[in-house]
Formats: sequence, structure tokens, C-alpha cells
Amino acid sequence: MEITGIFDKLGHPHFLIEVFGVSKKSKVKIDAMFDTGFTGFLNLPLALCLQTGLVLYSTTSYKLADGRQSSTILCLGAVIISNKNEVTGAISIDFNTNEALMGMEFLRKIKGRLQIDTSSQKVKLFMS
Repeated sequence: MEITGIFDKLGHPHFLIEVFGVSKKSKVKIDAMFDTGFTGFLNLPLALCLQTGLVLYSTTSYKLADGRQSSTILCLGAVIISNKNEVTGAISIDFNTNEALMGMEFLRKIKGRLQIDTSSQKVKLFMS
């Protein structure tokens, strides 16, 4: 199975996903940027976390690209891809952004691969 994404004006790949916590009734469609430098599953802004009904799971610290340490809240949640495939994971909550990020743990969980063709401006996510 594959889903087709788009590139934003800065050239970053984006995919439309749905996220929910306790109940599918609270699922929210989200435009998420795929970030190969992000090792986590999914990172959401706080406002989206509240809308989706995510379940508080834990806290963690991580190192940013500039070397600084940052702490965050982790929530349990699920992602629906193409109205079919559902995958669960630990979703980090970011208090300082308005952008959702999909990371490498997401790609591992779906046993997927990312195909980027900058010449044709196409980006696809393939799932096993």
C-alpha cells in the first residue's frame, strides 16, 4: 500500500494522517511533515493533543540538533493512514510549535519506506 504526499514551499514532504487517543470519535485530520532527523514516532503541538484525546503516558528528555536538552510529555495515541492502516505509538507533545512531525519510529512501525523524487516533485510512503 502507498500514500502520496506533497512538498511544502520549502521542499519538506507532508502527508495527511488522522490521529486519535481514547476514541476514534475524537480523531483529527493532520497535515504532518516527515522529518528523517526526528527519531520519534510522532510529535504534535499541544493544541492538537487536546483535540485528539491522547492519553498521558510518560515524560522524557531528548537532545536537540543544536545540542540543547529538552523535556517533553509523551502520550499514547494512534495514527490512521489512508482510512485503513492503524498504528499506535508514543506521541511527543511540543509546546513551542504549530507543526506536526512524523519521525523514523513511525516509518519502522509501519515497516515502510519513503520515496522522494525531487525532479518530479513526488513523495510517496510505502507500507508493508
